[in-house]
Amino acid sequence: MTDQAVDEVALAPWLEANVDGFRGPFTLEKFSWGQSNPTYRIAAASGDYVLRRKPFGQLLPSAHAVDREYRLIAALHPLGFPVARPYALCADTDVIGAIFYVMELVSGRAYTNGALPEFDAVMGDFKASLDKLAIPNREQKELLAIIELRSRDRARIVRVLHADDEISGSLVPHVIPLLAWDALTDDAAHALRRVAEDRVGEFTDTLLDQHQPFAIRRRLARVFSVCRSQRAVDGLMLGLDDMRFEVRYQCARSLATITDANADLRIETNHTFNIVQREATVSRHVWDGRQLLDRVERDEREPFGDELITTNQSLAHVFTLLSLILPRQPLRIAFRGLHTNDDRLRGTALEYLELILPAHIHERLSPLLDAGRTNGPVRSRETVLAELLVSNDSIVSNLAELKRGASTSAQAATP
Repeated sequence: MTDQAVDEVALAPWLEANVDGFRGPFTLEKFSWGQSNPTYRIAAASGDYVLRRKPFGQLLPSAHAVDREYRLIAALHPLGFPVARPYALCADTDVIGAIFYVMELVSGRAYTNGALPEFDAVMGDFKASLDKLAIPNREQKELLAIIELRSRDRARIVRVLHADDEISGSLVPHVIPLLAWDALTDDAAHALRRVAEDRVGEFTDTLLDQHQPFAIRRRLARVFSVCRSQRAVDGLMLGLDDMRFEVRYQCARSLATITDANADLRIETNHTFNIVQREATVSRHVWDGRQLLDRVERDEREPFGDELITTNQSLAHVFTLLSLILPRQPLRIAFRGLHTNDDRLRGTALEYLELILPAHIHERLSPLLDAGRTNGPVRSRETVLAELLVSNDSIVSNLAELKRGASTSAQAATP
């Protein structure tokens, strides 16, 4: 049996037994185009069908997964998605020599060239149809923009996302999914940030929808950073309950940016402390192991990111949360102080945290900060704060020295 041949004699009884309503006789014709799985037209007395099979011969187990393709179509078809009706899957390679499935033949325009050279003609026909229907120019423009956004052609999509005019409300649902496409993330975020304040409600609904892909939720949380409203703050606070760490991390970062720009916005203190406690109620393994999938862009503000510090993301996240309800300047100095190798500087930072944090929060964080009880007499908050502020230059110098030492060691270790 060649790679092109299908045993029609063996196929006939299987079709009659497994394809609802099938009646022969039939002819089998291989399509001249397609992807890696050979595809055939079955012209039978009962109608036309399509057969797709794996190539014959030895294959990797996961290659040419027409069975997975069939299961996907079979799941989508009953829900009303525009896919062909699936009839049957044959996993028995003894029938024709390979796994195959049969679905209905759907008439339509076949695009055989991935560059879609026919697209301009198709769009011309579509625009002519819109003109005949007397659809206003604004609505025509939006319909055409939606087609571009759903084209999977990056260049065409980018033109819409970077147009002079802001995207309209009808385009937003088509732009949000593009956040998950790595090659278009920045472009989609740019377009969404331009309308973020007006679309806070829609963004919040998407952010809180746990059925939305993880990539969309974590990246949409970053889009909120340009907002300056209480509605945006309230939405992001709800996002801090997400099951995924990076979504919560990005929500906190955007909250810090927004509240930095508008100090009149309200964040409930006790609720935020409860969130901090929850974030710290993890094992040391989880605390130290959290990582981010998305990089932070140079023009994005990182509340507790620092070129002098390599820190774990859990600590940066907790300090970002604390900065929403506690004075930020001393908190940033304390954060840096924790990363020094100077016992006095680090001790001052730990002492400050012990004085400003509620006892139950400090008790939860202490083991994660490798902090014991403060030795010596208890000093006032004012005294410790003054010492912490004065120590800032020393902390910066210490961290710079540590970074130079780490760089020298790394160079020496390079063969």
